[in-house]
Amino acid sequence: MLHLNCNRKLVWWSASMGGVSGLLTARYRTNYVVGWMGTYPVCSLSNLYSLGTYTADMRAAYNIAPDGSDYAIKTAGHDPVLLSPSTWNGLRMRMWASYSDAAVPRAQNEDVLKSLADGHATEDTIVTTTGNHGDPSN
Repeated sequence: MLHLNCNRKLVWWSASMGGVSGLLTARYRTNYVVGWMGTYPVCSLSNLYSLGTYTADMRAAYNIAPDGSDYAIKTAGHDPVLLSPSTWNGLRMRMWASYSDAAVPRAQNEDVLKSLADGHATEDTIVTTTGNHGDPSN
């Protein structure tokens, strides 16, 4: 059994596709979860699906029909940028992202999450990096 000392504070950290699971976990925070950090994180599951790179993997993971006709039903509640902006109330969020990232486009991921979190999150900062996905500047 895991025992947590609630006098401690926890910040989730995610990278790449882990951004989705990290954000979905951080939304269920309790008084000891105070933040989330993402390194070139996927914040929009639908954007990644539409890019096509991981479409087959996502179909398998969510049991989506080959033609994608049930995508919205199968992924409901699993796309951070489709959650209510109030989901991020009081959470500190910091992301590292590059406009040169072709794998996880910043404008459709981190920028969208930031615009949703504005006015809700305690902090929603994006640290601008350079280079493509996985660049050492992250």
